[in-house]
Amino acid sequence: MNIIRRLEQTIFYLLIFSLPFQLRFVLQSFGIRALAEFNSSFLYFTDILVAILLVLFFVRYLANQSFRGFLRERWRTIHESDPLYIFLIAFFIFTLLASFPPRSLGLSFYQVVKVAEFLLFFVYIVLAFKQYSLTAVLKTFIASSFIQAIIAFLQFTFERSLSLKLLGEAVLAPDFPEVVKVFVERFFVLRSYGTFSHPNLLAIFLVIGIFFTLYLILKKRFFADYPNPEFLPKEEERSLFKDSFTRVFMIVIVFWLMVGLFLTFSRAVVIIGWITIFLSLLWLYRASWSKFLKHRAFYLGMILVGLLALNVLMLKTELLARFGSVAAQSFEAVSLDKTAVEFIKEKPLFGVGAGYYTFKLNEVSPDLPPLLLQPVNNIYLLIAAETGLISLGFFIAFLSYLFYGLIKAFRREQDLTAKLWKSQLIIIFIFMLAISFFHHGFWTLQQGQLLFWFLMGILVATATETKKSLTAQGKVR
Repeated sequence: MNIIRRLEQTIFYLLIFSLPFQLRFVLQSFGIRALAEFNSSFLYFTDILVAILLVLFFVRYLANQSFRGFLRERWRTIHESDPLYIFLIAFFIFTLLASFPPRSLGLSFYQVVKVAEFLLFFVYIVLAFKQYSLTAVLKTFIASSFIQAIIAFLQFTFERSLSLKLLGEAVLAPDFPEVVKVFVERFFVLRSYGTFSHPNLLAIFLVIGIFFTLYLILKKRFFADYPNPEFLPKEEERSLFKDSFTRVFMIVIVFWLMVGLFLTFSRAVVIIGWITIFLSLLWLYRASWSKFLKHRAFYLGMILVGLLALNVLMLKTELLARFGSVAAQSFEAVSLDKTAVEFIKEKPLFGVGAGYYTFKLNEVSPDLPPLLLQPVNNIYLLIAAETGLISLGFFIAFLSYLFYGLIKAFRREQDLTAKLWKSQLIIIFIFMLAISFFHHGFWTLQQGQLLFWFLMGILVATATETKKSLTAQGKVR
């Protein structure tokens, strides 16, 4: 069984690293004028990794018990746990009901399978995350985000894609009508995609990478942590130098992630991302429990301000052009929001069907160009429009209870490093909730769905582990 466990862990790390890759095979095309992501079904490379991961986990569990015992244990876990899983099961049931009777059997089946896949992936992370090294998971994620930042920089520099077809990179050029870009001084400038299906998803991925890197920087030792830094033993001196070198290297990584983030020109993600990043540092600076982090948060904040100013100066012309066109884009967003509200009013109970939003939009607005024939950029409205208000209610209940559990875990945590990690997760969760008002990728796009449920799984696993620890100590009633 050790071989299966090692293979399972290898697949998990490979999956984390492969989150940005959209290598895929077309299963079926549904024949509307929308972008491929919204009019076709696909088998992704990451789908295969998720399937292998779940099978290995299932086999490893069944090695020591019968299938009936496995089901009984899982049901007991759900039945005796907090309502979190109940909300998810109800959410899945209403998503299933919204897909039938199907207007397209292939599309309805595909959507149900995809929702089931990501919910099972979430459950896997909750149950199995304790067997992984948190630092190793974060470093794998950061390495992947760093590579995406480099790809983004090269795409912007050469104003085209890099022919990374094996990684699923889209074919990009400023003159392609279906590629998003920025109009700067009579020319179109390509917005960097990385290997994602949209620049906004790349931006979200890079913001999470920045959060994870800052956490590793903050938890590293530094000179002032030593009781008598003027008389350090030789071993401590070597360790101090190693920690300082690592921290400088990670700051360089943060700089490149910032470059990649700005080259996506994703306004909402950039603004909300930096607000939440500085909010997390301000929280650490002001919080009474983090006195040992006070100076770290302050100096790190100053470094980030300097790097931020450098990025803005380098891209001043492009950023002014992009952020100066907010009014026109806001008008389009409001128009799509109104359409979603009309869909909800028309079918409030079960919606227009999971995955059917663009098909319905094509029916009511047949003259829309393909680039605008896409889901509303608000996953709360989108879930309500596609699966109904009751389904949305269970989804919001799931998020609310998750946040409540994470706050409780943070307040009860005694270990300062663990408390630091939970504080960062709380801010990341707030970022995810806020950005969901401005982008639909967490519900519609493979990479966005994987990223969303990966992070939700870590949040629940972290809160659950704290509860179990305190229960064992007799501190939770």
